[in-house]
Amino acid sequence: MNRHVNRGRSQAASRIGTRGLCVIATVVLCGAPSSATAQKSDVAGGYGYAAIRHEFDWKNYQGFWLGTSLYVRSQLGIVGEFDRLVWSRTYNASVGETHRRYGYLGGVKFTSRRDRSASGFVQALAGVGHDHTTLGTGDELELSGSTFAIQFGGGGDFHLTQAVSVRTAGDVRINGPQHSTDWHFPEWRLQAGVVYGFQR
Repeated sequence: MNRHVNRGRSQAASRIGTRGLCVIATVVLCGAPSSATAQKSDVAGGYGYAAIRHEFDWKNYQGFWLGTSLYVRSQLGIVGEFDRLVWSRTYNASVGETHRRYGYLGGVKFTSRRDRSASGFVQALAGVGHDHTTLGTGDELELSGSTFAIQFGGGGDFHLTQAVSVRTAGDVRINGPQHSTDWHFPEWRLQAGVVYGFQR
């Protein structure tokens, strides 16, 4: 019974997260001033890694991230970002655990001049962090929950052509920043991927 309840909660949380991502995308694409429609935008995605604290130790999560930016000024952008990272381990035929972390965030980004061979950026994001845990490999127990999250970081874009760049970035995410104890164990994140820019 609890398994089905938790699964239902997980599905509901996923629907909430999907709606949150849609809201972020809508803000990025439509919520900027009308002059922003003439500005450059980009889409990006790639490999994601995070060191996340569990009860007794740190786990290494891996997965992917997707993002989009709309530049309302030459060096100011509105950002939307989604990521999915997983850590899993099987201990024997009947015991195992899988942890999935999702992020649905949006915010602002400040960049250096983007008309050179490389540019740097810093960003501040906020949104929803969702955790889904599966315990066992037979009669599985599923637990899930969502919380408010903030994220700070930065990185660099290395421009291969006028439209295509390679991005590397590092971020710190804090889930539940309203609780002082959560500041002691932030999630340390790294990203690497490809960016495609749309010109004016």
